[in-house]
Amino acid sequence: MMKTVRFTEVVKKSGKPEVYLLLSKDDKPFHNALRQDRIMSLVGGVDGAKTEHGVVGYDAARHGQLLLFPRSLKSFVHARIVGIKFDSFAEPTATELPARSKPAKPARHRPAEVRHEKAAPATPEKSKVIAERKVEKVIPFPKVKPAPPPAELSLDQLKAKARQALRALEKNNAVTAYKLLKEIVS
Repeated sequence: MMKTVRFTEVVKKSGKPEVYLLLSKDDKPFHNALRQDRIMSLVGGVDGAKTEHGVVGYDAARHGQLLLFPRSLKSFVHARIVGIKFDSFAEPTATELPARSKPAKPARHRPAEVRHEKAAPATPEKSKVIAERKVEKVIPFPKVKPAPPPAELSLDQLKAKARQALRALEKNNAVTAYKLLKEIVS
């Protein structure tokens, strides 16, 4: 049977924790803290009856909140930590956050003429060539001819459309029925 420990005792011995957001499985500060037993996973009750409790370490199968403590939690490894007080978490400041180095991006090498092309005034010949290139890239769309106005429907045609609308309504196809009725009215 697991030993039960109050969260306030853990905070007294290991310090105020910070909420930790695990961004990737290769997070070095997380793995360092995990090796030093400074990570606690908060696990919620799955049946709804139990409240949230903490367990030292990280279990990838359980998706819960992670707490990062400033000192080791080795004395609480086989304990169930209860009575989690969320207001006792430490608020990280910008100076406390671990500095993570980002890999340097390779410099973009652009040809020198491209960099200086904007600075040089455009000559009329260049402007004409550029305008011709733009025209070549434009694809004209065909003009759509407007539909001719609908011809007047005879009484038999109106009845046929009304019957089609009724059949569509019987099949629970309200959109089709609406379109047919709209055709009759207009």
